[in-house]
Amino acid sequence: MKRYIYSAGAVLLLGGCLPAMADTYYVPQYPVHWYVDGGYSMTTGQTSNYLDNGWNIGGGVQWRPAPGPFSLRADLNFSRYDATNQLLAEGSIADQTEIDNGWGDVFTFDLDGVFDIPLGNGVKAYLMAGGGGAYRRISLTQTVGFGGYYCGWGFCSVGYYPGDVLVD
Repeated sequence: MKRYIYSAGAVLLLGGCLPAMADTYYVPQYPVHWYVDGGYSMTTGQTSNYLDNGWNIGGGVQWRPAPGPFSLRADLNFSRYDATNQLLAEGSIADQTEIDNGWGDVFTFDLDGVFDIPLGNGVKAYLMAGGGGAYRRISLTQTVGFGGYYCGWGFCSVGYYPGDVLVD
């Protein structure tokens, strides 16, 4: 008898269920979207011999001139990487000056066309093509003594200041 009660209870529960209808709402379509990005940036290949992994930050704007799948996207990014010991050693040997610190900066700009491909409810893929450019700068520094002593706050020490050696 119990198994009939359990079966009847299951049938009543299933029969009494109504599908949950999702709320519908209006999402306005703005022609301009902006964004910011940032994170960890990894060096690969020969670049990893001279620069350690670093970080990046950037942003951009995406403009949809008319309703439809096509839009234009512009990105501007900045990345910073510390110099490896190998770069510092090679810089010291080539210039006969001891290099003790360094870093690399990379600025990039891209302008792309974007074509959206709707896949489902709120999910889409996209194809993107375009071009851009990049500017890189490597800065190597050395600590140079100016031959003086600094005394203050109850102690004295030899004064040093960093001097920049720029490599472009």
